[in-house]
Amino acid sequence: MYGYLCVHDDEGYSFFDALYKTMQLFTLGSSSPETCLSINIARFLAPIVVICGGIQLIYSLSHEGWKWLCMRFFNNHVVVCGYGFTGKHIVKRIIAQKKKVIVIDPAINNPIISLNEIHIKKDASLLSTLLEARIQNASEIIISTGSDYINILVCMQLIKLKLGNNIKKSVRIEQLDNKNIIKFLSNEENGFKVFNFSELVMHSLPFINNGNIIILGLGSIGKRLIEKYRESNRIIAIEQSNITLKRIKDIYPEGPRLHYNCSDIKGLVHRDLTKYLSECGFDLKTEFFEVFICLGADWLLFSTACKWIDWSDINMKITLMGMNIEKELIDKIETKKEDNNIVVYNIVDDTLKEYINDPS
Repeated sequence: MYGYLCVHDDEGYSFFDALYKTMQLFTLGSSSPETCLSINIARFLAPIVVICGGIQLIYSLSHEGWKWLCMRFFNNHVVVCGYGFTGKHIVKRIIAQKKKVIVIDPAINNPIISLNEIHIKKDASLLSTLLEARIQNASEIIISTGSDYINILVCMQLIKLKLGNNIKKSVRIEQLDNKNIIKFLSNEENGFKVFNFSELVMHSLPFINNGNIIILGLGSIGKRLIEKYRESNRIIAIEQSNITLKRIKDIYPEGPRLHYNCSDIKGLVHRDLTKYLSECGFDLKTEFFEVFICLGADWLLFSTACKWIDWSDINMKITLMGMNIEKELIDKIETKKEDNNIVVYNIVDDTLKEYINDPS
């Protein structure tokens, strides 16, 4: 456009002559005699545009060609749908087991293409995307996007393909209220193994009978802890949100063996805790407490644990339950441990270690 305007306006050529001379600018062999500044600028800009476009075209063709070539070597591989926080941990563990993996996620940045790992930046719920990932040649597919809805859509596409039991199929469903969907996916014909982080966590925690349990934070994990331990233990559940506390109370009503307290966990002081425990009938001199800290932020887990460890008059063991506690915080916690009175539990890492190594 710049070249055309220069030739047409500055030199006074007709439309077709100006268009022809503009096209000449895109070759380094142009013999246009015009020497005005604007023509000279256009004469250098045009080949640069051609070269840049050519490089982009070659890159695109080579990128797709390399991906296509690598794909030919993928058989009995694992397909992972979703490359968020959980998906990255899943892929990391699969690679560690020397397995080939194809990752599907529309939001992948800088997709990898190699002989062991390929990223496809597309929607996993589309049948064409699953076929591109050579799903019919795969040994396993793990569906773990951040949405139950998307996960179920992917399952429906796989059911259409009628893969049967030739491929191991796992899907993450966080809302366990979808019982009909879960039953449908996990029946003998469809063969999906439904997993859920809170379920995996509960499965890996030790059995406690006739103990005293303090739960800090009543999110999805805290709620499942009440469900797991309430029948055979005395429980104190502390939550700072009145709305969350009311919702949990509606599910698990307060009783002689289950007590609720609405407090700011970060600001909870030793005096208030011991007073409340005494009011609930606990003898602090003789009784032992299992404390589960299930708060959202890792720094809050760490600061709360450090504060509680210093309350040496309360005989307790603390279990920190974070999604992915950083090693730096774990090292700081290790320096405060005495007689194994604190356990660090990385929910995603520890549960996936068990699930992927032994998914049965």
